[in-house]
Amino acid sequence: MTTIIRSNGGGLAQPIEALFEALEVYTLHRLFEAYGDFVTRGDAGIEGRYGKGTVSFFGNFVDYSHVFNIVTDDAELIERLSAAIERNKEKASYIEQAPYFDRRKLEVQVHQFSVTQGEVSLFYDGQFLGRYGDKYTISAGGQWRGHPLRYWEDAAKKILRERHLASLQRAA
Repeated sequence: MTTIIRSNGGGLAQPIEALFEALEVYTLHRLFEAYGDFVTRGDAGIEGRYGKGTVSFFGNFVDYSHVFNIVTDDAELIERLSAAIERNKEKASYIEQAPYFDRRKLEVQVHQFSVTQGEVSLFYDGQFLGRYGDKYTISAGGQWRGHPLRYWEDAAKKILRERHLASLQRAA
């Protein structure tokens, strides 16, 4: 059996038990759902490099910096770490975090009525978020421009976060 601790906490890698302690106390950051959801199994690249049955654990916490990146084929350790991560994901503080925002799923449709007036329709993952007035200003080059994409990304994140929290309140 092989266990490689690439990272576990800041500076020098801490013993594996430090990760179990952190998983009990702190809340995982949902951002890492986009990078394998903390546990990567059956990955050809990982298994090709480290051997069949090797699993990768990767993530960090929202309220405490403790990056972990552990690769192992130890079945008992895989089971313990997987279970500890699942328990962490059941915490209210984890569930209350808005799901990861993937900007590739955002569609901004511009409805420009004139050079100085317009609106945008926002869609996320095919879901209509709403239609909003855009504010046009003149740029240094003399062109009228609406809000940049970053503005609409932030607006979509806020809308999705509010809808997520509202759905939790309805479920309670």
